[in-house]
Amino acid sequence: MSTCWEKESGGCATLVRDPAEALRRRGKRLVLAGQLPMAGRVADQFRRQGWQVHVLEAGESLNRTIKALKPNAVVLDAQLGEQSGYLACAKLHRAKPRLPVLIVSSKRSPKAERFAQFVGAAAFVCEGDSPSELLAVISSVLLMAL
Repeated sequence: MSTCWEKESGGCATLVRDPAEALRRRGKRLVLAGQLPMAGRVADQFRRQGWQVHVLEAGESLNRTIKALKPNAVVLDAQLGEQSGYLACAKLHRAKPRLPVLIVSSKRSPKAERFAQFVGAAAFVCEGDSPSELLAVISSVLLMAL
């Protein structure tokens, strides 16, 4: 069992022996952005696991949503529409370096995975991966970020 420190709202730090318990205490908020074909399935899967999920609607500002919701993680489609998911990831990583951003692409390729890592993505996931695999990836990314 690992040990980590969790900062409380008052600024005091509390010793937490189990990182999974730290995640449960903090609440888990997830933002899904883009034309993700599996967004509904993924949102349902995460809600069953106790996450608060916000699916970004067309025209809704990613930056305003991130600022308002303060999510624990963001899942971006590689093709967001007006800008690429990679560019959005790079901007988010620069503004909020501790926020895990995952990029979802329709195809898995070594080049796309390297580029996702280059722009600061915490992980790269293929649309063909199941929602439970995506949940496992996000959970592991969040535990590493504690």
